[in-house]
Amino acid sequence: MKVNSVLRNLLLLGLVVGVLSGCRDNSKYRQPTNTESTPTPTPTPTPEGPTAAGVTITGKMIWHSYAQYGFTGVQSWMANFDAGTVTEITPANVDGAMNYHFNNDGSEVVFMGSDHSASTQAWDIWVANVTDAGLTNVTKITAGSTDQSRNEDPKFSSDGTKIIFKKDLNNIYSIDTADITLNGTDQTPAETLVLANGYESSMPYYMVGSDTDFVFTNDTNPQQGTIQYSSGGQVTTLYAPASGSEAYYPIALDATKFYFTQSNLVGHDQIFLGDTSASPAKGAAFNNGAYAIADPYPMDPNWLAYSSAAPGGTGGKDIWIGNFTTGETYNLNDWIPGANQANDDLGPTFFGTISGGIGGSGDGGIPGGGVNLASNQPASAYTASSTYDDSHTPADAIGGNPKSFWSPTDGTFPAWWMVDLGDNYFVSQVSLTFHPSTDPDVWHFIIEGSTDGTTFTTLNDQSANTDSITGGTYSTGNAVVRYIRVTFTSATANQNWAGLENVVINGLSAASTSVLSLNMPATVSTDDGTHLASMVNDGDPTTVWGAKDGSFPQWWMVDLGSTHLLTEVDVTFRPADTWQFQIQTSTDGSNFTTVVDQSGNTSSMATGTYPVDNVAARYVRVYITGDPGGNWAVLSDVTVTGY
Repeated sequence: MKVNSVLRNLLLLGLVVGVLSGCRDNSKYRQPTNTESTPTPTPTPTPEGPTAAGVTITGKMIWHSYAQYGFTGVQSWMANFDAGTVTEITPANVDGAMNYHFNNDGSEVVFMGSDHSASTQAWDIWVANVTDAGLTNVTKITAGSTDQSRNEDPKFSSDGTKIIFKKDLNNIYSIDTADITLNGTDQTPAETLVLANGYESSMPYYMVGSDTDFVFTNDTNPQQGTIQYSSGGQVTTLYAPASGSEAYYPIALDATKFYFTQSNLVGHDQIFLGDTSASPAKGAAFNNGAYAIADPYPMDPNWLAYSSAAPGGTGGKDIWIGNFTTGETYNLNDWIPGANQANDDLGPTFFGTISGGIGGSGDGGIPGGGVNLASNQPASAYTASSTYDDSHTPADAIGGNPKSFWSPTDGTFPAWWMVDLGDNYFVSQVSLTFHPSTDPDVWHFIIEGSTDGTTFTTLNDQSANTDSITGGTYSTGNAVVRYIRVTFTSATANQNWAGLENVVINGLSAASTSVLSLNMPATVSTDDGTHLASMVNDGDPTTVWGAKDGSFPQWWMVDLGSTHLLTEVDVTFRPADTWQFQIQTSTDGSNFTTVVDQSGNTSSMATGTYPVDNVAARYVRVYITGDPGGNWAVLSDVTVTGY
């Protein structure tokens, strides 16, 4: 794509914000509010910033927010993970800017919006060079003309040479990016008709590695969108949901696979993975029929950004980041506080890298994070007291699709559902979505656990529940179990049959313990400049940390990178003396709980071993309150063991 040396009508898309004099020229924005947010340093570490809960992200993400779809009240945002900032990038002369998409090297974005200077409102396609400038309308609708074309849903090909988009109601077109000069002037490069259809065709997306083959949404009937695939001039229907549902917003993951959203008009949107051979679609492990999950965008082969109304968000819908396979989920605010807005945050696009995860403290510091132990088990792992038919098997209780659920043969009670996790786990909680999720009932049930599948222990008893519910999340106290069984005893309000649309089980492996603290990041209250925090957990017994003076309290702390279940903490002071201290733990680095209290110690000691009974923690702090012997605070070794 050519860039003119004289760039006019520049739109700075946030990447150059603050470069000159540390300021942004608000005159280029119709809404001159600076929402750039920088995390405030604190004396103790928090999971916010480039790394959150063991997941590290670099690069940038752009999305839009609004209270209602349309031309007004739409704002655009960019998160810079490297800088830890979020910036409003709403273009001043474009109404309703939305559905951004990065090109292959992250230097340009394409999006849809209406020219604010035009007397009629209609969608156009806009392109900008984000590392420099140059906002250009490439499907210019002339002000005052009768041309009311709808140019929508633009996406770059994976090599950046073409832009594919919807035009009017039924047609899909492409533009060669070589025909565009990013100079801030309106342009009308040649448009090539790619597909003409008798029904509404929208949201086209090239498959990775191709600038000819693409997936798109086709509304064959009102409110019945299907996912179709165009290859070599032939169109194939890949996924056609039942009447009353829509499949839409396909986003290519690679040359054959793509994510899409399925809208259940009697439930909530959920995310699925399909392929061009029309294999059965797989639901994301974090799907949950209790709330909407939509707008997926791949960040790597496993992680994706998406929009969700999950609990704990800022507005109606937030941008979340999740692992499709493991179910690990985190709010964008975990990396950049204040990134999500009060209105719905939608349509993320990403250019950068993501790494880490599994066993993180997502979902509120729960051990194991959002990892769903119940997903990705063989079909034989799911059993039940009975099954209605082959379309409502025990395995259908996983995935969060209201159209796919387990049901027994009839409405008699008790009725039970069970999963074999394959090994023993510390199970921290079980989340259930009952069927039908649109019909609350006073459900009575018990969650049980077992290590052998024969002898069960009650982990959470809801047999006396009096609330009308569609599901919930229930603590199971880090019980060591291999089997989880949900037994329904009755439904007293609407007399529903027993049924499960989704089961999410969180926990950590109980197979074996390991040392968690070796060479992990450590911080201290003070040091003498020579004997540093890292010398306590470096595995070398000859190195020590020393405080800068003899005042108390002093502390040493290690960040384990994610939440773990701890079994033991070993502490070695130097020299042996009547050391008085506490061992404290935290999941967030700010709020600590004392798990070992030796602040009243009167015996001389150098090394102590302290069991901590499966405490869930990410941060472990040795808080030294004094030494009657007069020594300054000195630690030789701290070893944290757990799962």
